[in-house]
Amino acid sequence: MGLYATTTSFVKLIPYLIKGNTTTSDIETVNSISYHIDRAESMVNSYISARYSLPLSTVPPELRRLSEDIASFNIIRGVYVNDNSVRNDFHKEYERALKELESIKEGDTKLAYTDGSVVTTKSSTRMLSSTESYTPIFQLDDAGNWDVDNDQLDDISTARS
Repeated sequence: MGLYATTTSFVKLIPYLIKGNTTTSDIETVNSISYHIDRAESMVNSYISARYSLPLSTVPPELRRLSEDIASFNIIRGVYVNDNSVRNDFHKEYERALKELESIKEGDTKLAYTDGSVVTTKSSTRMLSSTESYTPIFQLDDAGNWDVDNDQLDDISTARS
């Protein structure tokens, strides 16, 4: 069972897919939906982990919707193999979900909880370098002008003594 989406939500998302309820009947379809939910949530997590620490304590509604859209497409792709009109409708939602995930990953879109508060991002997603305060060695000019910053050489020499 997923953290962001549940099999019961697909009764409304894809009517007539499940025969009966999700706990006692049509176990094969429910298992297939669970499989696709797990795959969708893995995809969502791979995008958002660039900006947010996982697992999240509370699931923002946007993640639930994105997971459901991705899982819905994967389910429909398997069930309605020959019906392109149905697949195309769900494919649009799938493509939109991927664009939104990319926007979240890049920091253009922020995740928010139902109360409107913004989900806290990781403290730093920036790579740190021990030489960032020195002049770069490799520049865009002629290779003959590339040189190690004298301050860096002095610091290295001091550290070794």
